[in-house]
Amino acid sequence: MTPESSAAFEFHEINEYVRNTLSLYITWFSFFLTTLFAGVAWTFRMALDKETGQIVAPAPFYTVISFFFIQLVVSIFVTGEIIVAVDSAGNRAGELLDKFIDKPIGYQAQSPIPPSFHIALTAMEAVLYLNLIFWVAVALRVFYVSRRKTRIAGTVA
Repeated sequence: MTPESSAAFEFHEINEYVRNTLSLYITWFSFFLTTLFAGVAWTFRMALDKETGQIVAPAPFYTVISFFFIQLVVSIFVTGEIIVAVDSAGNRAGELLDKFIDKPIGYQAQSPIPPSFHIALTAMEAVLYLNLIFWVAVALRVFYVSRRKTRIAGTVA
C-alpha cells in the first residue's frame, strides 16, 4: 500500500468514524432526554395526591431522579470525550489533506469536518449540564414541599 493510498484510506475511515459517531450520539441524546422527561413526569405524577396537589409518595420520584442524575453526570463526561475525539479526527483529516493533495502555493488544507459539529456537541453538553442543575433543583423543591406538606401543584384530576 502506497503512502497516498494509506492516507486516502485513513481519511475515508476518519470521515466514516465521525459520521457514525455523530449519528449515534444525536440518536442517543434525543432518546435519553425523551426518556428522562417521561420518567420524571410519570413518577412525579405518581407522587402527587390528585385531590390536594401535595406530594404523598416521593420515593419513586427520588429513585428515578437519582438514576437519571448518575446518567447525566456520566453523559456529560462522555460528551466531553466525544468532542475531543471529533476534534482530533478533524485535525488528523486536515493533516492528511495538507500532506497528500496537490495544492497551489500558499493553500492551507482545512479539515472537512465543519466547526458546527463542535458547536453542536458543545451545545448538547450545555443542555446536559442544564438538565443536571434543573432536575436537582426540582428534587430539592419536591423534598422541601413533601416535608412541609404544602401544595406543589393544583389538582391534577
